[in-house]
Amino acid sequence: MKLFIKDIVKDTYTNASGYALLIALQYYFRDGQQITLSFKDTTPTSTSFLNSSVGELLDQYGFSKFKSLVKFVDMTVTQSQVLKNYFHSGDLKS
Repeated sequence: MKLFIKDIVKDTYTNASGYALLIALQYYFRDGQQITLSFKDTTPTSTSFLNSSVGELLDQYGFSKFKSLVKFVDMTVTQSQVLKNYFHSGDLKS
């Protein structure tokens, strides 16, 4: 299933938008459906947004399940770097 973030939330920098994305993604996680998450035409991504979406999914389901279900596409170089830094930060829980 390919999901466009811009169709789910209005921005990718607030906690509120991250939480809205989390709610949308939990449906697919509960069913074990693979997701391709497109960042096409989205705003710059913040750590707050990632904490409230990706971070919560990692806490709930673990990195292995997250990695097996989510693929990120259509990212700018900056968004890719922010996500890479996020995954490599010491703030993530195993």
